[in-house]
Amino acid sequence: MDRSVTDDGVPPEVSRKLELAHTTATLGLFAVWFYQGLVPKVLMVDQGELDVWIHFGLSTQQATVVTVVGGVLEMIFAILLLVFRNRRWPFVITILAMAGLLAGVLRVDPAIAGAAYNPVGVNIAMIALAIVALVSMPDRPTTDHPRE
Repeated sequence: MDRSVTDDGVPPEVSRKLELAHTTATLGLFAVWFYQGLVPKVLMVDQGELDVWIHFGLSTQQATVVTVVGGVLEMIFAILLLVFRNRRWPFVITILAMAGLLAGVLRVDPAIAGAAYNPVGVNIAMIALAIVALVSMPDRPTTDHPRE
């Protein structure tokens, strides 16, 4: 058997690089989803997060509850993204969610696009990582189909 290619014709070195790209993108997305859920929504309850909900007519107390619940859901999604890293749906959801959230935030507060470390940069980076994860999926090894 020729060890220069796997059973499906993919060279092992290419397979390893795809796995590294997929793992890096997945861990990067996990870190951002989990951090953004935990720190500004659960631990600190950032005023900017509250302002979005207050803009839609919620009281400060209601906005706080919605923000904390949203943060918990983001942390759960981060864990699901790791668990289902060999499926396409977590990455597709990430792309759609980041595009939708970005559009929503810019509609509520267009000036935020000028701030340092603003949602524009974070959301574009998350979309890019999700695309890398999706593109690197087809020919990479999985636990079901390991490669050298």
